[in-house]
Amino acid sequence: MTEAPAVAVRGVFRVGSASGRDCGSRFGCRFVGDNRGLLEISGAPDMVWITLGVVVVLVGALIVFNRLVQFRNRAAGSWADIDVQLKRRHDLVGSLVEAVKGYAQHERQVLEKVAAARSSAEGARTQGRRGAAGTAESR
Repeated sequence: MTEAPAVAVRGVFRVGSASGRDCGSRFGCRFVGDNRGLLEISGAPDMVWITLGVVVVLVGALIVFNRLVQFRNRAAGSWADIDVQLKRRHDLVGSLVEAVKGYAQHERQVLEKVAAARSSAEGARTQGRRGAAGTAESR
C-alpha cells in the first residue's frame, strides 16, 4: 500500500500536544516551519475527496428534491386555476340563460305586435280603407 502524498494547508490550527508540534490526528499530520503557519497532512486527501463527494451528492439531492416540490406546487396551482375558470364559466352560463330568456320574451312581444299590425293592415286593405292600412303599417 502506498502512502498518500502530503498536502500543505496554510492557516492557524490550535489542536495538538503541549509542545504544539504534533496535531494529534489519525491522518499523520505535523506542523512544518513555525507553529503559526503551515500544516502538513498526509493521508487526508482521500478523506477530503470522499467528504466533498458526499457533500456534493447531498446538495444535488436537496436541489432535485426542491425542484420536484416546486413542480408539484406549480401543478397544484395550475389545477386550482382551472377550477376557478370552470366555476366562472358555470356562473356565466346561468347569467347567459337568463339573458336569453329575457331577450326571447322581448322578441315574442315584438313578434306579436308585428303580427297584430300586419293583420290589421290586411284587414284594412280588404275593406278598401287604404289610409287605415298605411296607419297600421306605420305602427
